[in-house]
Amino acid sequence: MRDVSCEGLLVEDIRITLVKDIEELTSSDLVAWRHFLQEINDPRALFQIPELYFQSVANEERVKSLFSCLVFKSNELVGLYTFKIQHVPKKLKFGHFNIWSFYCNEIRSVGAGTLVDCTKPEESFVELKIITLLQQQAKTHNAYVFLEAIEKNDLLYNPQFKKHDSTYYELDGSQTFHLTFKPNFDAYLQSKNKKNRHSIKKDLRRFEKAFDNEFSIKDSYSGLSANEFIESSSTVLLKSWKKGLVGSIVGSEGFLQHLSVLIELDIARIFILEVENKPVAFAIGYSFGNNFFYEEIAYDEVFAKSGVGSYLTISVVKSLHNEVERSEDVRSVFSFGVGDNIYKRKLCDEYIDCKNLMLCSPRSKMSAFFQAKQFLDKSYKLLRNTIISLGLHTKLRQKFKQR
Repeated sequence: MRDVSCEGLLVEDIRITLVKDIEELTSSDLVAWRHFLQEINDPRALFQIPELYFQSVANEERVKSLFSCLVFKSNELVGLYTFKIQHVPKKLKFGHFNIWSFYCNEIRSVGAGTLVDCTKPEESFVELKIITLLQQQAKTHNAYVFLEAIEKNDLLYNPQFKKHDSTYYELDGSQTFHLTFKPNFDAYLQSKNKKNRHSIKKDLRRFEKAFDNEFSIKDSYSGLSANEFIESSSTVLLKSWKKGLVGSIVGSEGFLQHLSVLIELDIARIFILEVENKPVAFAIGYSFGNNFFYEEIAYDEVFAKSGVGSYLTISVVKSLHNEVERSEDVRSVFSFGVGDNIYKRKLCDEYIDCKNLMLCSPRSKMSAFFQAKQFLDKSYKLLRNTIISLGLHTKLRQKFKQR
């Protein structure tokens, strides 16, 4: 591990260590890392489990490298910030028209940025050091920094930095959705309002009625192996809307090797839904301490109208409620991560507003890109609203139909 300093600023007993590979960590470091994540009990921190972060996250198709910042106070781990560096495509559009496309390097936050047991001066010191490190890494890798789904209590929610070093953009906001585990699935259903409770039961009945006794769900607790899951999920991916898309962690190269490790460590939970002994849907998530993160789901489009995706998701929620004993004194969360849709609002009982932030050099390509994007988005919205207010949208639609 490599200790880093911030010139001109010293706070007694606080140090930050930069780690780029799990091999740089000693066994005591790994124990401290895992213990820290258990103590903070934050569902966003699931992706910061060392084995998951350094193996599965590193295995994602676009990821080039990783680095994490460990904050120590009196030699005790009190903060953790993790990042991945990836090569991503960017497109500048005006409405549906593509104007500019290119690839660039992005430094993206992973999991929760967490700092505990520190005073305000110490927090300011750590914040400045983290921002300085991010600026250094961005310069080294010719990259911009994307801080995703930053919550209000996060140290980097309103980052402080020298204006001439970075340009700061606040992008569209987002939300993370959670449901709080109850003692069992029946108690969970009773906690929902009448409308959502009826809808959940209806989703279950609809699928069960459509396929009667011709379906089954296999999971890692019932002996589903990593090899069988990879084979079945690959079949499902080819028949799902995700076919050909980059971003499925299940379809990424080398995932089998890492999945086997995660199952052995009891971190990964895998599910396959079969109809007439053929796989039609899969789901995967990660469990750590009291919390569970729902990573990915996909299903055969032929079964979409039967509600196969909803049925499998509800079944995962039911399985986790009934199979794992949880203390009522400790809050346990099922996290659906970032992004809004109908089923998340139906199943969850809370959502947290977040914001997405970007830092980049003021004279970089990404700075020009985001300035142009902001201008074009506002111009397109103004043009669209003007056309609608003048009643021209109907005439234009008819004219295009005639052509």
